[in-house]
Amino acid sequence: MMASGFICCVEQPLRPDIPLPWRRISGWVVQETGEPPARIRLRVGDKKFEAGCIYDRPDVANYLGRAPSNPRCGFSFVIETAMQGTPLSLEARDNLVDWTLVFSTTVRGTDIASAAQRVEKENWELADNKARYAWWFDRPGNWPGSTDPLYICGWCVDRMGAPVRGLRAKTERNVFPAKIGIQRRDVRAIFPGLQFAHCSGFAIEVALPSGAGTLDLELLGPDERWHLFDRRSYFERRRRTPAAALRAEERDVFRAAAGGVVSRFAFWLEPRCNWSRMPKRQRLAGWCVALDGPPIAEIRAITGAKKSLARYGLMRSEVKAAFPGVPGAVDSGFLVTVEPSLGSSELVLEARSRDGKWEPFMRRRVHRPLFWGRHENAYGDTDDYSVWIKLYDRPTWRDRRSIRRHIRQLPIKPKFSILLPAYNSNPRFLRRAIASLRAQLYVNWELCAADDASDDPAVWSLLQRAARQDQRIKIVRRTDRGNISLASNAALDLASGAFIGFLDHDDELAPTALYYVALERNRNPTARIIYTDEDKLDDNGKRFSPYFKSSWDPEFFLTQNYLAHFCLIDAEFVRRAGGFRSGFEGAQDYDLVLRCVEQIGPGQVAHIPRIGYHWRSAEGSTAETTAAKPYAHGAA
Repeated sequence: MMASGFICCVEQPLRPDIPLPWRRISGWVVQETGEPPARIRLRVGDKKFEAGCIYDRPDVANYLGRAPSNPRCGFSFVIETAMQGTPLSLEARDNLVDWTLVFSTTVRGTDIASAAQRVEKENWELADNKARYAWWFDRPGNWPGSTDPLYICGWCVDRMGAPVRGLRAKTERNVFPAKIGIQRRDVRAIFPGLQFAHCSGFAIEVALPSGAGTLDLELLGPDERWHLFDRRSYFERRRRTPAAALRAEERDVFRAAAGGVVSRFAFWLEPRCNWSRMPKRQRLAGWCVALDGPPIAEIRAITGAKKSLARYGLMRSEVKAAFPGVPGAVDSGFLVTVEPSLGSSELVLEARSRDGKWEPFMRRRVHRPLFWGRHENAYGDTDDYSVWIKLYDRPTWRDRRSIRRHIRQLPIKPKFSILLPAYNSNPRFLRRAIASLRAQLYVNWELCAADDASDDPAVWSLLQRAARQDQRIKIVRRTDRGNISLASNAALDLASGAFIGFLDHDDELAPTALYYVALERNRNPTARIIYTDEDKLDDNGKRFSPYFKSSWDPEFFLTQNYLAHFCLIDAEFVRRAGGFRSGFEGAQDYDLVLRCVEQIGPGQVAHIPRIGYHWRSAEGSTAETTAAKPYAHGAA
């Protein structure tokens, strides 16, 4: 059948005059150029069903005598028909013109449906959904479901470009909602033309009944109806094996309440908090970009009735590398402080473009407890790194006793001079930094602290009090405000140790840090530069984001200062290099270590694969974001 600008062939219904409870209207339609239409819609009485072509029809190219660039011109609708005769019409349109009638007829229906007709209708819908949607299961690795519980995760996209806003699994008696909106950059690479491919991931935890049966997987379509897209069988309970224990981050993924937003935004949050044990104040850091539509101008967080505007526009060069063609990717970083209410509440992150409306891109349940237990890092109750700390980085009193005994037996006990420049320091964090040094199991150290003429008199008073309490603490106060390089040189002038180390005024050392450095010095007497691994510390004292470093790599060191925290250098090398140089503020330690590295020989840089330094991720710190001190990039 030919209409104005279109060629159409309707293959079903074959007999529209026969009354049926459901009908499948299928066929193909193309423009006169051979290309498929932009959209098609079916009118059944006063009802309208709009869709696109979902089936590839290479046979149409043979019929037309030419091969279109896109062979997807086949369509299918499954409709319920009324008892009396109902007018049915099919319309098509391209991107430039209004709807054009390409086919019309009258169909009859009936209220009586046999079991075979119901199965046929279900098979029609399943076939259409398999043609329209694409999906993949990352887990389980093999079907039928043979584990209990059954964990299902993967991705699902609508080839027509509409978002999949819901997904669920159904057994005979129970429904299990999925967590949706999981970020999947790999799927976006497969379907670059689909707007919502980047957030097409899903995850479901299914508690299977005791007997064998079938599991239906359904998605919420644009018509707000649930559509069956896959069906799998599962064993009876006696033939199943217990599911492998999930890691902490996996448990969070399979919680249906842990997400569920499909949006035009791609985002990432730094894993720094336990959503089920939120403190009174928690700072969130991450990035967010708009993959479609206007770029982001603002981001905010909502917890209950509280709305907190984020600091947006922080530099994230790695996001620019990941999304090279996306506007605003390089300035997509954000920081926001949330204050959840006691008990359970919902946390929503929203973004908006300039003069646009707020659009959510993350939604999840969080919990702030009324009481905090003595042992918060219980197994399985927090993130993996906290579990790792409990297992491997929390020395017991027996460990401490053994370390002290070992220290007494060391043949070489070098003295370590720790430099601490301070300026308008937060007294609470400065106090903790000094306390972390005084808590060292290795005691042959000195703290050389320099106050760079702080405006806050509490800084100098705190340093004076610490010096009176411990003779190993040396202090000096500059009369004129200089910079961190001049303050560090003033501290260096106080140093008398064999090795020079660096401690920022709001950071902390692990209690075993200097012990392991002394131990490495005894094992490797030729070492002139010794560095440890590090992690970050938030305002609440929670450790996160560990950095387990590589061994000495000169080429890698030229790209970033991965030695800095915690690093100790032979004092002779430091003085021979001339100390810190003005003009490199923000990267002054990098500049110094580079000049010291020029003096070393083979085997004189040693790496200690243990966390020795806790870098405070405070507001305005480069531990929070490298954009906090943009001048540091120029200095480096």
